[in-house]
Amino acid sequence: TTLFRSTRTTGYRQFSLSHHELLGTATLDMPEQELLTTGYWLSLHRELVTALLDRGDWTVAPLLSYGPNWQQQRQRVRRRDHYRCRHCGRPESPGREHDVHHIRPFRTFDYRPEENENYLLANRLSNLITLCAECHAQIEAQDAVQGTLTGLAHLMVGLAPLYLMCDPGDLQVTSDLNFPYAQAPTIVIYDSIPGGVGLAAALYALHRELLRASLEWVAHCPCSEGCPACTGAPPQAGAGSKARVKQLLQEIVGG
Repeated sequence: TTLFRSTRTTGYRQFSLSHHELLGTATLDMPEQELLTTGYWLSLHRELVTALLDRGDWTVAPLLSYGPNWQQQRQRVRRRDHYRCRHCGRPESPGREHDVHHIRPFRTFDYRPEENENYLLANRLSNLITLCAECHAQIEAQDAVQGTLTGLAHLMVGLAPLYLMCDPGDLQVTSDLNFPYAQAPTIVIYDSIPGGVGLAAALYALHRELLRASLEWVAHCPCSEGCPACTGAPPQAGAGSKARVKQLLQEIVGG
C-alpha cells in the first residue's frame, strides 16, 4: 500500500564496538524528513497479543540491581510526584508504596557493575515516574509487546533482502503498538526509495515464506538473548525478546 512516512532524528547513542557498552547519548535538532513510498505490514490481532500476555511469559522480569543510588532516587521520585501515580492519580495505600518506573528501560543503558556508571544516566529523575501497581503492570506489558515487535522487525528486515536480492539499505522498518491504519500492533517494512520500486509488493507475495524463514532462523540462532544476526542485541529490544519473538512466530506460522 502507499505509505507516507515522516521521521525526525532527535538524538543518538554511542556504543563501544567491542562490548556494545553504552558510552553516552546526545540530542540533535534536525529537520523533519518526509517520504512517500510503498510498504508491507504485518498486524497482530489483539486477541493473539492478549492470549500471549495472559500466559505470563511476556512479563519483563525485574533486575536484581538498578545501581547503588536506586533507593535514594526512588524515594526522591515518589516525593516529587507527591506519592501519587502519574497515570491514574491514585495515592499510595498504607503499607504499600507505589512503584517507580524507568521511562526508557534500565536495560538499554547497559549498566555493568564495577565496569561503568551508566546507572547514573538510567536513574536520572527525568527518566523516572511513580506508578501504582496496576498502571505499572500495564506499562510493563506494553513494553514487552513493543520489544517483541522491535525484535521481530529487526529479524524480518534482515532476512528480506535475501529473498528480494536487494541491498539492505533499500528497505527500512518501523513498528507501532497502535498503527493508525490497522489500530493494532504492527510492523511495517517499506521501500526506502521515494515512490517505491516494488520491494514491498514482493514481500507481500512472500509473506508466509518470510515468516517461516524468520521462525527457522530465530530457532536455530545459537545466541541466548538475541544478537545483531537475529532479533538484535538485548538492549535494543529488551530482555527476553528473542524467546517472545520465537513464541509469536510459532503462533503465527502454526495458526
